[in-house]
Order: sequence, then C-alpha cells, then structure tokens
Amino acid sequence: SGKAFYDDIRLVEVLPKPVDALVSSAYRGEIAEGKVTFAAGVNLESVSLKADDVTASFVFESGKELTVRNIADGAARITVDAEFLPMGKSKVIFNLRRVKDGLIIGSATNQITRVAKLQDRAVWIDSVGRTIVKGKPFFPLGMFCSSCNDKVLSVYTNGPFNCILPYWPANKATLDRAAAGGLMLMCSIKDMWGGSKHEFTVRNKIKTDEDANIFVAKMVKELRHHPALLAWYVNDEGDVKGMPRYMKRYEVLTETDPDHPAYGVFYQYADTREYMFAHDVLGIDPYPVPRHKISRVLEETRITAKRTFGFSPMWHVPQAFDWTSVGVKNARHPTEDELRNMTWQAIAGGGNGIVYYAYYKLKPFEEKWRETCRVGEEVKSLFSVLLSDPDANFVLEGAPSELGWRAWRRDEETFLLLVNATRENMEVNLRFSGKGECCEKVFGRGKAEISGTGRLDVSFGPLDVAVFRIR
Repeated sequence: SGKAFYDDIRLVEVLPKPVDALVSSAYRGEIAEGKVTFAAGVNLESVSLKADDVTASFVFESGKELTVRNIADGAARITVDAEFLPMGKSKVIFNLRRVKDGLIIGSATNQITRVAKLQDRAVWIDSVGRTIVKGKPFFPLGMFCSSCNDKVLSVYTNGPFNCILPYWPANKATLDRAAAGGLMLMCSIKDMWGGSKHEFTVRNKIKTDEDANIFVAKMVKELRHHPALLAWYVNDEGDVKGMPRYMKRYEVLTETDPDHPAYGVFYQYADTREYMFAHDVLGIDPYPVPRHKISRVLEETRITAKRTFGFSPMWHVPQAFDWTSVGVKNARHPTEDELRNMTWQAIAGGGNGIVYYAYYKLKPFEEKWRETCRVGEEVKSLFSVLLSDPDANFVLEGAPSELGWRAWRRDEETFLLLVNATRENMEVNLRFSGKGECCEKVFGRGKAEISGTGRLDVSFGPLDVAVFRIR
C-alpha cells in the first residue's frame, strides 16, 4: 500500500526494423588516412530469419559493392582503407537481402567524407575513443556542479580533477576562472529550447527552438576559441523522441564550431544507438546504490558499448550522491568502496572519461568530498595506462558476467583491469590469449596469478578492483 510515482512514461508500439542504423568509426564522418569501419545494426529476429537466410552488402558511391556474410552480435561490419573511398563527400548504403529471392528487406544510408588532411581541432576524439586536447591525449575526470563560481573553485581546484561541468551556462568570465584553476569546462546548453522554463532561457527571451538555435549559434561563436572549453553539454536525459530537434541543434553546433564535441548523458542506455546521430560523446548514468545490484553499472555500460558498435566515446557518470536528496526514502550515499567500484566498472565497460554526479550533492560534504577525491586520485594516477592503446590481441575467456575487465598495451606490456562487481568473494580460473608469463599488481585489492601458459587465477574480495601488469 502507499503511493508510487513514475516519470517519463509513454506507451508506443515499436516494430523493430531489420536494419536500424549505419554508422562509421570516423569522428564526425571524416577520414584522411588509415582504415575506417562501417557497421550496420541488423535485427534478424524482426523478420524471423537466421544469419544463413540473408546476405549483406555495403554499396559505395563509386559503384563498388562489398558483400559480407558474417553478421555477428546484431551487426554487420566492414573495414576499408581510406584510399578505397572517393575524395570529398560520398554516400554509403547498406542493404540486407533475403537469400531465397534476392529481395532487399532492409537498408540504411550514411555519409563519409574523405579529405587530404584532417582539420586541426582544439578538441576531438581519435580512432580508439581517446579525447585529444591540443594534440595530446586527455582523460576527462570531473564532476557536475550547479555553477562554477569562485567559492566552488576555491575547493574544487584542490582535488584531482581536470575538468568541470556546471549546469549554469558559462560565459567568458566562467571559462577564464576555470582556466585560472587549471581546469577545462564543459559548457551547458542543454536547457536552451523553446518552451523551457529554465531561468537562463526565460531571462534571454528564448521562446521557440528557432530562437534557441540562433542564441546558441551566437554564444558558440563567442566562446569557441577559449582554451578552457572542452565540450558542449547538449543533452541531459532528453527523450529519444526529441531526436529531430537534437539533430538540428547538432547541425548548428558542427557548422558553428568544428573544434569541440557535443556531449550528452542518458539513463536511456537502450536508446544510445539513436542518440549517436546527434552527439559526438555519450555517457550513461546508472545510480544503483542502494536500490539495485551494484553490477548494474557494468551491465548498462556494456550494453551501451554494444548498442553504439564500440564506436562512440563514453564519458560515463558514476553515482556520487544520496538518493534522499531527490526525495527517495531509506537511501544513502555510496561508500568509498562502492564509489571506487562503480568508477572502475564504468571504465571496464568502455568509459573514456568520468564525470561524477555531483559536487553540490555531496553530504556530508567534507567527508564525501575527501572520499571522492581519493577515488579520483587513483584514477588520475593511472592516466598513463588509461590513455594507452587498447590491447587488441588480449582476450579473456571464462570471466563471469559480473567480473569487469579491460586491457591496454604500453611498452610491450599488457595492463589488465579487473573489477569484482559483486558484494561477494570471487575466485575464478581464466584463460587469456596474448603474451605473458609474469603478473604484477600495480593498483588496488585482489590477486591474479599466472598458473600456466594462458591461465590466470583470480581471487577477489567483495567490490575489489585491481590493475595488473602482464609481461
């Protein structure tokens, strides 16, 4: 008995399409050299077919058509050299055909642009999802805050963070303050829409989406060259049905400022494939403590990576707040161990950046600020690993679903992150492909020992996280 409250509920009949998207691995669809992968989402269950019942092909504007028979994990993929593509803009079409009669049962189109040289950008994303700032790799580590004033910065700049995301829209003075504190700033324009009741929107007499886009374009032109600008925060859990307006906003941004990515955060992790078309960087914000299994972070980040074909960079948002701050009873703030565990789950699930929610919701502030800083310092201490290349040759087999893992390659060594996303002890024998005879822990709690060629024995306590050097 009692009351239940539901938010953002709508009932819509959804008929899955056999082909639901075609995207490329190239940042903003531009490539100059190297390889590019195209991926199409394929839902054979929607037409009651199996992989052997269909053929898939990618058709290029040059007239070349490449057929693939391998449709795995809900996607068809093909990788080509840049030289395979014509210079300038061109279309790529994906067709899914039924074998028995050659009928096209699904298709999707996208555009790729081949250029002689990629334009220099202040901030962009490389082919493995790393953020590049002024030509150097950068791992965003920050927090949401309500505003970025001197009082906040006097405390915040004593922490381990290199960026900040204030909800209140920034101006030049805000960016100057951030720069003086050694921070980069994500500038929020998420509330600048027609009909928004946000104080900033009302104050600037923004009444329609057209008004909003004109205002945004002017604001972007004024701030785009500021050295402290990291990204534009364009979306905060907006419903996927708003994609037409989000795509128009994205068009305004990319035309006005080619130098900074558009960043959006969503609890709607199952919809992230649709959101890809209007955002350069995505993040999800699972907040499981204390109502859900803590492994929810790992589960949802993995689904997000799969839904975006592994192409979209992810700046994920771990929970650093108490649900009682929004009226939920019998909730509590995450412990330091829980915060650490959720942080590394998000990274194991594909995170290329961490932006905690939220600075202004830490309670009691002093205690929780210290805990958040300690966890942040640990992440910062491993930047050199997190910004290394993924170890494409390292594969871990036999891992239970609630053991998160991710591997990087640096200086002929593999660095392996392992996360026990449970509140129980975990002992498991794993197999790995790749080189390695010695396993040394460089961070965290837990044990991992190489017990034979390609064998790794793991012993973790509840919520343990560790990084190991394998050589």
